[in-house]
Amino acid sequence: MSLHLDDPDLQQAACMVLWKLSIDNQVNKADIAHHLGVHAIIRAMQVHPDEADVQLAACYTLWNIAEQNNKNQRAIASAGGIAAIIRALRSHPDDPELQLAALEALWK
Repeated sequence: MSLHLDDPDLQQAACMVLWKLSIDNQVNKADIAHHLGVHAIIRAMQVHPDEADVQLAACYTLWNIAEQNNKNQRAIASAGGIAAIIRALRSHPDDPELQLAALEALWK
């Protein structure tokens, strides 16, 4: 993700891959967080704040990584994830799917 930070399509696709890898898999969730995946996801959100698809994929991924994992919740918060999710909420008020994904990410 860091090599092609300027490509929103790649950032979206990378977030979705991380999301799928972490579904119902605590080991993968921990590995993603441990290997700076959380930082990469949040960085994609920061670089592409106007790209709803990037924001949506990132929120889904953060939501899943945070679910039932207190250590990952802390990693997301300390990496600036809460602020990034709130920015996504504010930047895309008319996108109900993004709003839901962002709120669920904050909930988890």
